Amino acid sequence: MSIKDFTTKLITYDFQYDEADTKGLQFVNSSDVTLFLKEENFDEFDIKQNRICIKKNKLPFIYFNNENEFINQVKDDDFNKPILINNYKDNSSHLYFENKITYLNNELSNNNLIKNGLAVKEVKTFFNDLSNKEKYGIEIVDNYSNSNLVITFISLKDKTKVNLDFKPTGTLKLSNDIDYYSKVNSFIEYFIKENKQFSVFLKNSIISNLLYEEKDAFVLFFEKIDKIFYEAKLNYNVFVHELSLDKIKTDYKEYKQKYFASQNDILSKISTQVLALPISIAASAFSLFNLKGELFPTLIVIFGLVSYIMYVTFIVKIYFSDINNLNILSQRDFQILKTHPFFNENKDELNYFEEIKNNLFDRLKSLKMGLNIFTFIMWISSTGLLFYSFYLLSIKVNNVMIPFLIFMFTYSYIYTEYLNKQELKNE
Repeated sequence: MSIKDFTTKLITYDFQYDEADTKGLQFVNSSDVTLFLKEENFDEFDIKQNRICIKKNKLPFIYFNNENEFINQVKDDDFNKPILINNYKDNSSHLYFENKITYLNNELSNNNLIKNGLAVKEVKTFFNDLSNKEKYGIEIVDNYSNSNLVITFISLKDKTKVNLDFKPTGTLKLSNDIDYYSKVNSFIEYFIKENKQFSVFLKNSIISNLLYEEKDAFVLFFEKIDKIFYEAKLNYNVFVHELSLDKIKTDYKEYKQKYFASQNDILSKISTQVLALPISIAASAFSLFNLKGELFPTLIVIFGLVSYIMYVTFIVKIYFSDINNLNILSQRDFQILKTHPFFNENKDELNYFEEIKNNLFDRLKSLKMGLNIFTFIMWISSTGLLFYSFYLLSIKVNNVMIPFLIFMFTYSYIYTEYLNKQELKNE
């Protein structure tokens, strides 16, 4: 029978916990208990006053009678054995921890009470190693004292220090919903991989995040471990890649202003065309009305109108091309920035630049939509004027249906193949 099965079976029998003297389990002297112990070849017990007494240190696991006893009395060496916390939350529940896996009443559980106790032990061991320069070749923990029960970090540059106080026995009261062991493990693995250079940034991050805090600094270290780790890695990567994040942000802000200026220039040109359109249409309509169907002058106006459409279409084509080119350039610049090794491990820092890129893209989309609307209005208005010209020339509408269809087909072809051939893409 495994230790887990032995443990969970053993505590089903009626027993008392001698908290004051022997720190042992006292079972009713029954044949069931005796038989069970013999079957499991467990003979580390005594019979006293008609009770079966098993001392805690004789058990194949570490026993705690409740959560408070675990928090106040657990020792670092206790984590070398399976751990049982009885009477967890109520008298009918128990937590069992073995091989970094927690069981609540024999069912797998996400409760991290015991696992977080192991995390505290690992951090103490890690900082103790870091106080010994021979272990890693560096010394970022300035003092680790088992007699004074304190871990000290000192910044000579800023003349500040942070003390992490710990207890000779017991662990920290941390949130059972958060797996601090996994966070600590990632923290230590990254340090071992990077070693000397990273240590400076880790120490600075610990001091800056825990300095002047009124709360227990050791508890706060765990609650802020993600922030401490993130800031240390960020500053370390800035150093490794010889990169100034503030300078990149400044340059990218100038880049944004450059693209906005280009967009504003396109918008200004479109606005000029939009303002000229009603004047051109009104002038053409007024001329046609006054000519009252005279053939030659009317044909000249029609020729001028068609020439205007062709010229503006050509200009619109340039605007569409400018918009597409701006989008290609902005997307390319962002992709170049995105592939910088610094952002491989600091993806959150990329959000600032991605937001600027997305703003540029949304603005380009709006410009393109406005240009589409302008083009549509221009062609529809011009088509109406052409029909009005035919009317003034006494050409029946039926006679111009085929030219009209040819005209609309030509417009559709020009729009899709010449004007709006390339779609904007945000990558």
